[in-house]
Amino acid sequence: MWNELQAAAEVFKHGTVSAAANELGVHRATIIRRIEALEAFVGGKLFYRHRHGYTPTDLGHEIRPVAENTRTQLEGIRRRALNQDVALEGSLVVTSVDGVAPFVLKKIAKFTERHRGIQIEFLVSNRVLQLELAEAHVAVRLGARPKEPDYVVLPFGRLELGLFASVDYIDRYGAPVSDDLAQHRFVLPRISAREDPPDRWLRALVDRPDLVLLVDKTAVVDIAVKAGIGVGFVPLENAKSDPNLVEVVPRRRAWSVPMWLVTHMDLHRSPKIQAFVEHCRNEGSP
Repeated sequence: MWNELQAAAEVFKHGTVSAAANELGVHRATIIRRIEALEAFVGGKLFYRHRHGYTPTDLGHEIRPVAENTRTQLEGIRRRALNQDVALEGSLVVTSVDGVAPFVLKKIAKFTERHRGIQIEFLVSNRVLQLELAEAHVAVRLGARPKEPDYVVLPFGRLELGLFASVDYIDRYGAPVSDDLAQHRFVLPRISAREDPPDRWLRALVDRPDLVLLVDKTAVVDIAVKAGIGVGFVPLENAKSDPNLVEVVPRRRAWSVPMWLVTHMDLHRSPKIQAFVEHCRNEGSP
């Protein structure tokens, strides 16, 4: 019943479903569903719906202090829990696609140093794990903003990519430039399926690029490019420490891919998940 009271408290406070949904980081349909469930429970309407928003009914005025006091009390408990490392223990399942796994691992390493009572299970999968089925507690997603209505989605920076070739590849085939990319060999992730911005850029410039190697994991692109198999898009963070890699074309802003921290609304406010999400955001994006 907490979720229903929380939704009502936010609608009481802001006067609109959209503002309440934005405050809680959920879809407006979720707020409406929670309000309807609370109305069914108490046996009457809590709001008058009109073109300018929601106004409390007499019953709504009775429920309002209950909802607001419950929110205040639980938020106080949550803040105290987040400030007590000893209260944070147990397991936490985090997932990401393989392309950003090194960045997520850096966040995990610092988090576990601070919260030694938490055991993290890190699942690297190019299959989108279902948070509503408890396949994971926190997900790092790439690309378009996730649209599942029961998910809480927070921005987490962008993954910056560059087009790289190895020194060995350049010795054998010459250094690629924008005007002769059609003459070169490329390594691309098979999962891109013409959806990633870098892949779209390449196919727009080169009608039929010579795809010498397609791989099912984006992390393997890094390995293949370093091995001299072909030219490929590599995260700047991975490439900057490798003197064997040469950036062959000036990078484009369009090559960067947005990242998102995603949790399920039913678990978002648990102390462990809140601590991990806040740690990731406070530490900065990759």
